[in-house]
Amino acid sequence: MRVGVWLIGALGDVATTTVVGARAIARGLAPRTGLVSETALCEGLELAPFDALVFGGHDVREGSPLVAAERLADEGVIPYALPAALREDLEAYAARIRPGCALGGGRVVQESESQAARGVRAAGP
Repeated sequence: MRVGVWLIGALGDVATTTVVGARAIARGLAPRTGLVSETALCEGLELAPFDALVFGGHDVREGSPLVAAERLADEGVIPYALPAALREDLEAYAARIRPGCALGGGRVVQESESQAARGVRAAGP
């Protein structure tokens, strides 16, 4: 079984931390400490295992999940060794990131758009 998880803002800190955390747990590189899914609240639920989660998403920016993860490690947000240990996972995730659009996102968001995202926005509905 595979379960797709699609993240909007796929190159952002929250998305990157989510992917790194889930893949680290799936590979046995991080504990399940603090997960709601490990509490009595979720006891008996048939939740997808971490190794079944397949991540992808949209973002208006160009970038690399690996570079984003390395930056988070440099800032002390995630353990320093995780980006290198999860390189293949982050590269697979990168291959499933598509250009997003920033309709109504305001000037600051639109200025951060990649050329591909601008093309998506220009095509419009």
